[in-house]
Amino acid sequence: MGLIIAVLIIDLGLAAAGTVLLVKGLGAQQAASPPPPPPPAKVEQRAEAPPPPAPVVEPLPQPQPQPTPPPPPPEEKKKTAAARKDKPKEPDKKGSGGSGSGSAVTPPEPIDPEKGPNYEAEVLQRSAKSKAAFDKCGASAGNPKGSIQIIFEIQRDGSIKNAAPADNSTGSDELARCLSAEITKWKLSPHKGPIAQFMKSFIYQ
Repeated sequence: MGLIIAVLIIDLGLAAAGTVLLVKGLGAQQAASPPPPPPPAKVEQRAEAPPPPAPVVEPLPQPQPQPTPPPPPPEEKKKTAAARKDKPKEPDKKGSGGSGSGSAVTPPEPIDPEKGPNYEAEVLQRSAKSKAAFDKCGASAGNPKGSIQIIFEIQRDGSIKNAAPADNSTGSDELARCLSAEITKWKLSPHKGPIAQFMKSFIYQ
């Protein structure tokens, strides 16, 4: 009986020692194991705002081409050309410009005799014939510088009257009288209708 009790006491002691050793072993294992890693941080991604839309450029309106007018019919072209051809040329009332010697230029085409004489052509012809007299007038006045315009009337019978200077930048009254006297000697073609007025220019350089 006493032996059984002793064996039970020994078993209880061994069981208590084993329990102590087991507790110490578990504590040492927990201390040696590393702590678990922290959970990964959450990274929040922000959505970027979309870029503004590009401005729409409207094309400028193109000018509409002007329609080309149709060419006139051949009959109208012939009528227009005939009207221009039949239109008479009026003589120059101011006369032709000339040098101090009264040199003539090429006369224009003569007008139809039925429409009256071509006084522009006749004045140019008479100026050429009076060249020597005009040169003498300039020499007598001392070879002045400037211009002078002689205005005169052509009577119905072709004679010249009332010749006088209309503009005289030479400052020589003697030259004006000499030129007027020579023009008065002219005899042009007679005409019907009112008295014609004409002007002859002289330039002295």
